[in-house]
Amino acid sequence: MSLNYFEKFIVKAEKETTINKNVWIYTRVSSKDQEKLVKNCKKSSAKEYGKSN
Repeated sequence: MSLNYFEKFIVKAEKETTINKNVWIYTRVSSKDQEKLVKNCKKSSAKEYGKSN
């Protein structure tokens, strides 16, 4: 008898997979004037990427 014979007695648990669509972004801003524009642009791009993947 080989070990393969005993595999039919093993109850295999189903793997539960979770989907995580959190996207981390990093921005580097050189001036305060750019801060809002860059944040909004990066934020919307990250949301689109999370939805599409």
